[in-house]
Parts: sequence; C-alpha cells; structure tokens
Amino acid sequence: MWNYIDNITNIYGKNIVFISGLFFLHIVTYWIISLIFISIDIIKPSFLYKYKIQNNINNYITFNNILKCSYQVLINQLISIFIIIIYSNILSYRNFNTSFDTLPNIYTCILNFIVFLIFEEIGFYYMHRFSHYKYIYKYIHKQHHEYVTPIALSAIYCHPLEHIFVNIAPLFIGPLIMNSHLILIWSWIFIATVNTLYSHCGYHFPLTLSNEVHDYHHLYFNECYGILGILDNIHKTNTNYYKSKQYKRDKIYKINEYYPII
Repeated sequence: MWNYIDNITNIYGKNIVFISGLFFLHIVTYWIISLIFISIDIIKPSFLYKYKIQNNINNYITFNNILKCSYQVLINQLISIFIIIIYSNILSYRNFNTSFDTLPNIYTCILNFIVFLIFEEIGFYYMHRFSHYKYIYKYIHKQHHEYVTPIALSAIYCHPLEHIFVNIAPLFIGPLIMNSHLILIWSWIFIATVNTLYSHCGYHFPLTLSNEVHDYHHLYFNECYGILGILDNIHKTNTNYYKSKQYKRDKIYKINEYYPII
C-alpha cells in the first residue's frame, strides 16, 4: 500500500496526494460517524439510548433540521478544500516529508502529537473564548450554539469564519511548526475528526473518554472553552462545571455501569 502511495506521489506530486488524502479521510469519517449517531437518535435502541447525556428536550432529529445542518456542514467542508490547498503549499515550501520509505519512529510520533495537542489547546481555547465575546457571538458563534443538545452532525455546523479560525487553524499550527510527515498529519486530522464528532454526539458510552465537558458547554454556553481543560483550569472558566452533575459523571464508565440521563 505504501509503495502505491509513493508511486502516486511521484506521478501527481505531494500536494495532490496530501490534499486528496486528507479531504477524503475527513469526509468519509465525518459522514459515516454522523449517520451512525443519527440512526441511533431516530431508532432509539434502549441498550445505546440509555447513554444519552441530556434528556433530548430539544429534539433536532427532524428531516428539515438535518437538511439545514447538512447544507452548512457541506459548505464548511468545501471551504476546507481551499484551506487545505493553501496549507499544502506552505508545507511544500518547507519540503515536508511524504515518503513512506522513511516513516517517523515512535519517539518522533510522540513528540509531534504532544506539540499538536499543546498548540490545538492554546489556539482553540482562545479563539473559542473570543468567539463568545458578545458582538462576535451574536453574528458568528451563535449559529453553532443553536444545538443546546448537540448531535454529531453539528460538530462543524457553524459560520464559515468560525470554521476557519476556530476549527481548522488550531489543528494545523502544530504540524506546521514540526514540519510533520504526511502520515502524522493524516493521523492527526483523523483523530481530531473522530474527537469532535464524539464530543458533539450527545452520548457518553462506557469504555470511552468522557465528553461531558463539551456537552455541558453547549447546555450552559459560558464555561469550558478548551479541549484538554488545562487552560480552563488556569483561567478558572470551569468553576461551575466542577459543581455540576455532569462533572460527577466525567469519567470512563465500565461496560455494566449505568447512569440516568440529565
């Protein structure tokens, strides 16, 4: 497989491989997972629906609403193409590595992902918190917060400017600084896509990392702006969260554990 990708790169160039691979990876992951969660919300199988975080008093699973949400998501994903093209050219200027004959070792991978996480936490926290400034919120970020009870599909349901500066930019800072290998950037975007979908899915399943924090943010709007919680702790923007029932459930549950929905 790796030799095949290397051959494609030699024929069409590293930019084409990077852009098409990254976009395809994001699109397929985003829509498959979103459709799975939409199916769960519609069918409501008891063995899965009991892990719903909120009591779904705001029912967004209607045909018109899904159509509206999908339309905005597709617009933002098309915008992503142009951002990826620009990003790819910047990486090419730095001569980033696309060869699968020289894959990074485990230590390089760990270092890269630590840097990715640090800069995403910094970038996302401050851009996200800035988007809650009342004049910015009213015209831009409010769209994303139409979903008080979030669903996976709504992960990038937002104003295009928010998608560029809050969703995309923080993700790309780390790989740019590290001049990362193609496979690390692809892996990072895949992980980020899965994480944001699960953060918005509205379910807290056993054996998975908790997504109570971001669900709480959608419910109350004014706390928990970060991803890792580090900057929320530093800036004390999660004090009420620590007093909430969501915080009491903020853990990895065993397979046989059950908790009541909010």
